Amino acid sequence: MSSPSAAALQIAIWDLVSSNAVATGELPADEAFSVTSYDYGASTDLASLVGYDGPIDNLTALSGPGQDYVVDSVPDGGQTLVMLALITGALVVARNMVMERTRLQPVRVRSVRR
Repeated sequence: MSSPSAAALQIAIWDLVSSNAVATGELPADEAFSVTSYDYGASTDLASLVGYDGPIDNLTALSGPGQDYVVDSVPDGGQTLVMLALITGALVVARNMVMERTRLQPVRVRSVRR
């Protein structure tokens, strides 16, 4: 997709999201985003989705204050946990090696009760 096409699609998405927010009462009509005088070419892109019968991606919608996102869902079969464990173990070994070479002792913090 070219940059102008991507920009046009983003504008069309803003227009759709804004009009849906007005229709559901989540946004006052005077604060809505609307593009009425220009067609950035996105109407053709959106219209082509009506008859789309190709592969469907596994997408996840993320919504929050300010911006909504759609991201590709990536399955995790536990590799992240294994990598976290390996990195933590490496940090413990590296800390012990540094302490041993510099002959520093770890600082022990005592809690003070009032």
